[in-house]
Amino acid sequence: MLRLRDWPGHSTFLTYKAPYKDKKKHTYKERLEYEFSVGDAASAYHFLKAMGFVAYFAYKKKREHWKGTMVNVELDTLEDGSTWMEIEGARPAIQECARALELSWDRATTEGYIRTIERIRGKKARPKKPNTR
Repeated sequence: MLRLRDWPGHSTFLTYKAPYKDKKKHTYKERLEYEFSVGDAASAYHFLKAMGFVAYFAYKKKREHWKGTMVNVELDTLEDGSTWMEIEGARPAIQECARALELSWDRATTEGYIRTIERIRGKKARPKKPNTR
Protein backbone atom coordinates (compact mmCIF):
# COMPACT_ATOMS: atom_id res chain seq x y z
CA MET A 1 0.00 0.00 0.00
CA LEU A 2 1.16 3.53 -0.72
CA ARG A 3 0.05 6.43 1.45
CA LEU A 4 0.40 10.09 0.57
CA ARG A 5 0.02 12.09 3.78
CA ASP A 6 -0.19 15.86 3.62
CA TRP A 7 0.08 17.91 6.80
CA PRO A 8 -0.65 21.45 5.52
CA GLY A 9 1.90 23.93 6.82
CA HIS A 10 4.05 21.09 8.11
CA SER A 11 5.17 18.34 5.73
CA THR A 12 4.12 15.77 3.15
CA PHE A 13 5.19 12.12 3.20
CA LEU A 14 4.97 9.19 0.84
CA THR A 15 4.93 5.84 2.63
CA TYR A 16 5.09 2.27 1.37
CA LYS A 17 3.51 -0.22 3.78
CA ALA A 18 4.22 -3.89 3.14
CA PRO A 19 1.60 -6.53 3.96
CA TYR A 20 1.40 -7.51 7.62
CA LYS A 21 3.88 -10.14 8.73
CA ASP A 22 1.18 -12.13 10.54
CA LYS A 23 -2.23 -12.11 8.87
CA LYS A 24 -3.92 -13.95 11.76
CA LYS A 25 -5.67 -12.05 14.55
CA HIS A 26 -2.88 -10.42 16.47
CA THR A 27 -2.21 -7.94 19.24
CA TYR A 28 0.52 -6.02 17.43
CA LYS A 29 0.65 -4.61 13.93
CA GLU A 30 4.04 -5.40 12.48
CA ARG A 31 5.03 -4.58 8.95
CA LEU A 32 7.86 -3.13 6.98
CA GLU A 33 7.46 0.56 6.08
CA TYR A 34 9.54 2.94 3.99
CA GLU A 35 8.74 6.64 4.27
CA PHE A 36 10.25 9.82 2.90
CA SER A 37 9.23 13.45 2.59
CA VAL A 38 8.07 14.95 -0.68
CA GLY A 39 8.06 18.63 -1.51
CA ASP A 40 4.53 19.03 -2.80
CA ALA A 41 1.41 16.90 -2.23
CA ALA A 42 -0.25 17.83 -5.52
CA SER A 43 2.85 16.98 -7.57
CA ALA A 44 3.30 13.68 -5.72
CA TYR A 45 -0.38 12.84 -6.31
CA HIS A 46 -0.10 13.52 -10.04
CA PHE A 47 3.18 11.59 -10.23
CA LEU A 48 1.57 8.53 -8.62
CA LYS A 49 -1.42 8.85 -10.92
CA ALA A 50 0.88 9.01 -13.97
CA MET A 51 2.60 5.84 -12.72
CA GLY A 52 -0.77 4.05 -12.80
CA PHE A 53 -1.72 4.24 -9.13
CA VAL A 54 -5.31 5.06 -8.17
CA ALA A 55 -6.36 6.93 -5.02
CA TYR A 56 -8.39 4.33 -3.13
CA PHE A 57 -9.33 6.09 0.08
CA ALA A 58 -9.03 9.51 1.69
CA TYR A 59 -9.87 10.69 5.18
CA LYS A 60 -9.00 13.46 7.59
CA LYS A 61 -7.83 13.17 11.15
CA LYS A 62 -6.26 15.38 13.78
CA ARG A 63 -3.13 13.96 15.39
CA GLU A 64 -1.20 14.80 18.54
CA HIS A 65 2.34 13.43 18.80
CA TRP A 66 3.85 12.41 22.12
CA LYS A 67 7.47 11.26 22.15
CA GLY A 68 8.76 9.11 24.97
CA THR A 69 12.18 7.60 25.53
CA MET A 70 11.11 4.11 24.38
CA VAL A 71 7.78 4.68 22.56
CA ASN A 72 5.93 7.22 20.48
CA VAL A 73 2.25 7.77 21.25
CA GLU A 74 -0.11 9.18 18.64
CA LEU A 75 -3.55 10.46 19.65
CA ASP A 76 -5.86 10.63 16.64
CA THR A 77 -9.33 12.12 16.33
CA LEU A 78 -11.25 10.82 13.33
CA GLU A 79 -13.97 12.54 11.31
CA ASP A 80 -16.73 11.16 13.57
CA GLY A 81 -15.03 12.58 16.68
CA SER A 82 -13.83 9.20 17.97
CA THR A 83 -10.37 9.20 19.52
CA TRP A 84 -7.77 6.50 18.97
CA MET A 85 -4.33 5.90 20.42
CA GLU A 86 -1.39 4.31 18.67
CA ILE A 87 1.69 3.23 20.60
CA GLU A 88 4.79 2.60 18.50
CA GLY A 89 7.91 0.89 19.75
CA ALA A 90 9.28 -2.50 20.77
CA ARG A 91 6.76 -4.93 22.27
CA PRO A 92 8.08 -4.71 25.87
CA ALA A 93 8.04 -0.89 25.72
CA ILE A 94 4.50 -0.89 24.28
CA GLN A 95 3.35 -3.19 27.10
CA GLU A 96 4.99 -1.00 29.75
CA CYS A 97 3.45 2.15 28.28
CA ALA A 98 0.00 0.53 28.17
CA ARG A 99 0.37 -0.54 31.83
CA ALA A 100 1.50 2.96 32.87
CA LEU A 101 -1.51 4.48 31.10
CA GLU A 102 -3.80 1.83 32.64
CA LEU A 103 -5.04 0.73 29.21
CA SER A 104 -6.99 -2.49 28.80
CA TRP A 105 -5.79 -4.98 26.16
CA ASP A 106 -9.45 -6.05 25.86
CA ARG A 107 -10.18 -2.74 24.13
CA ALA A 108 -7.10 -2.86 21.88
CA THR A 109 -7.49 -3.31 18.14
CA THR A 110 -5.14 -3.66 15.23
CA GLU A 111 -7.87 -2.72 12.77
CA GLY A 112 -6.56 -0.04 10.41
CA TYR A 113 -8.22 3.30 9.79
CA ILE A 114 -9.64 2.29 6.40
CA ARG A 115 -11.71 -0.50 8.00
CA THR A 116 -12.54 1.65 11.02
CA ILE A 117 -13.81 4.51 8.85
CA GLU A 118 -15.76 2.07 6.65
CA ARG A 119 -17.62 0.98 9.79
CA ILE A 120 -18.16 4.60 10.86
CA ARG A 121 -19.48 5.59 7.44
CA GLY A 122 -21.44 2.36 7.18
CA LYS A 123 -20.17 1.50 3.73
CA LYS A 124 -17.26 -0.01 1.85
CA ALA A 125 -14.43 2.35 0.94
CA ARG A 126 -14.55 3.69 -2.60
CA PRO A 127 -11.84 5.36 -4.63
CA LYS A 128 -11.63 8.99 -3.64
CA LYS A 129 -9.47 11.85 -4.85
CA PRO A 130 -7.57 13.46 -1.98
CA ASN A 131 -7.35 17.20 -1.63
CA THR A 132 -4.45 18.23 -3.84
CA ARG A 133 -4.94 21.96 -3.34
